Amino acid sequence: PSRQVYKLAIGKDDRAVAKLKRHLMITGDMENADHVSTEFDKATDLAVRKFQVRHGIIPTGKIDEPTFYALAVTADQRLQQLQLNALRVTNLASNLPDRYVAVNIPAASIEAVETGIVAQRHTAVVGRIDRPTPILISKIQQVNFNPYWHVPKSLIEKDLIRYMNDDPEYLTKFRIHIYDQKGNELQ
Repeated sequence: PSRQVYKLAIGKDDRAVAKLKRHLMITGDMENADHVSTEFDKATDLAVRKFQVRHGIIPTGKIDEPTFYALAVTADQRLQQLQLNALRVTNLASNLPDRYVAVNIPAASIEAVETGIVAQRHTAVVGRIDRPTPILISKIQQVNFNPYWHVPKSLIEKDLIRYMNDDPEYLTKFRIHIYDQKGNELQ
């Protein structure tokens, strides 16, 4: 997509919206249509959110920076990623035990597999193109559901401050708590 789609959101009416819709149709996030309007309507908002979720991006429905860069991945780049991942899967598959957990980074999902059948599937939070999730193979020693997590300074600076400026209720919506150095919660 061209730079014109950057910052598009519901309610906009622009030729760039039609280009965005065609792109979302190609990626399978929006139903195909013969006629494409220039209005960023509810269907477009839903399609953008679907695209964002598939790419591990917070689903705002807006063409923000992470969404723009994910939209900008060319078919050739995506093909190279698929070929590389197919090679990784082929190399890994022969060494897998009967029970394992696989994190599918591009799909932002976690699958628990037993004897070749997916027993459970969950949504995962993964890194971005500029801060990718590391790829590793490891034996699971323990599982901690809903752990406390101390947000790294880089994530606060690069993401949270921007999200909080866009939506003052962001921390509350996502149940993020802030504490001072003495452990007292800040409002």
